[in-house]
Amino acid sequence: MLAHILIAAIYAAASFLVAASAVRFGDADATGATALGMIIFLICALVQIWFVRGRATSQLTETIERLKADVQRAREETQNVRSKLEFVEASIDRQVTKRNEALVAEVRVIEDMLERITRNQTGPVAAIAAAPATGAPYREADNLMAVVRHALERNQVDLHLQPIVTLPQRRTAFYEGFTRIRDAAGRTLMPTEFLKAAEAAGLLTTIDNLLLFRCVQIVRKLAKTDKRIGVFCNVSPASLGDEGFFPQFLDFMRENKDLSGSLIFEITQESFDTRDGVQARNMGKLQDLGFRFSIDRATKLKVDLPAMQKAGVHFFKASGTLINQELGENSTRPASGITRDIEPRDVAALFARYGIDLIADRIEDERTVIEILDLDIGFGQGHLFGQPKPLKDSILEDFNAAPIQRAI
Repeated sequence: MLAHILIAAIYAAASFLVAASAVRFGDADATGATALGMIIFLICALVQIWFVRGRATSQLTETIERLKADVQRAREETQNVRSKLEFVEASIDRQVTKRNEALVAEVRVIEDMLERITRNQTGPVAAIAAAPATGAPYREADNLMAVVRHALERNQVDLHLQPIVTLPQRRTAFYEGFTRIRDAAGRTLMPTEFLKAAEAAGLLTTIDNLLLFRCVQIVRKLAKTDKRIGVFCNVSPASLGDEGFFPQFLDFMRENKDLSGSLIFEITQESFDTRDGVQARNMGKLQDLGFRFSIDRATKLKVDLPAMQKAGVHFFKASGTLINQELGENSTRPASGITRDIEPRDVAALFARYGIDLIADRIEDERTVIEILDLDIGFGQGHLFGQPKPLKDSILEDFNAAPIQRAI
């Protein structure tokens, strides 16, 4: 506004000078000079108005063009967002569908195995579910099978965890999982209470399969809490050789192969040594998915390390007492490609050379710890380091108290 006033003042001054010059030098009268000055002022004003309007029109045109460009970019961004949302929605739909299919497959596996139990037991589940706990073990096979079925149907299957620690630091590196079932009154049934009855009823394989299946399900949930955790889960030779169960179980593990870093299948040394062709092939199929194996309940250290390495064995558990006896008194050495004499303290390194970690388990006292430390054993397990505890207690106490250190 101030600029326009100054310009008008300049135009007025110029018009006055022209009118004054016309009177003084052009012999014009005052009226004509005044009219000439006004005409000049109006012409200048019109030129200024035309210039200002042209400039405003140009700025308005530029603004409109910028707005058009902004609108076009907004449309393109909206389209990109819509395309991304459609992709995410489709991806979620696929994941939900895949997850639902996996859940349906799980339910079918469980229903099939529960049906086997139903066909082989006649005790009413409802009566057992309502029976009070007396603290005495169940003695009738039918009643035991009813309790087992009732626990499996109602997800009363717990996973107890026992820590496996690094030595000498005693930091938790893994856990061994022990599957337990609870009756209707909440009493935990130990395997010795129902496995004989299951075997007598011809259901031992079915129970083994169900407990293995439940163990994997629980570990899958546990891995969501901390993917660094490693859990040893027992797999029986009956489960590996069950041609009706294992294909379904393999499909289940294929859907959960992301657990290969969290789940280690454990098999006894006797079962590993006596496995047949079907069991060996099924172990190989799990190995192809990335899963690892551990030898448990070892009775000797004279083993074939190359054969175990080929079978996907990454861990070997032997009691601290057995390790001290065989490496001390009998000087037992595992079979390997090394022909020279192996010192006792080099045996653990020999196992490690074939990708197998040696774990001393069933350690109950500090004396045994000192003895196995002299043999450079890197891992230990036993009541001295911690007893098996229900999963929820382990999560609350161990995971929050100290972070898990993977030592592989």
